[in-house]
Amino acid sequence: DFPFPFIEDDPGSVILFRPDGDTDKHLFDLQGFVLRRLKDAGIAARDALDMDTYSAEDLFFSYRRTCHRGEDDYGRGLSAITLAEAP
Repeated sequence: DFPFPFIEDDPGSVILFRPDGDTDKHLFDLQGFVLRRLKDAGIAARDALDMDTYSAEDLFFSYRRTCHRGEDDYGRGLSAITLAEAP
């Protein structure tokens, strides 16, 4: 059911979902979704790092990795975006 609200809102977003071969769930391309929304909003300068927070354990916390390992707690990260006023 997760993909349907996205696809209803934008039929082209169907490319952001693919079936998970092991379950009846879908995998979601969050990075692709964000880049697409930024483009649609007219933001020309956008970039994405091709990094996997799950596998890059020395660089990132991962809630998903922690759950898969059955660990009790996980680290937290914080991101911020600021816009400077045009001169």
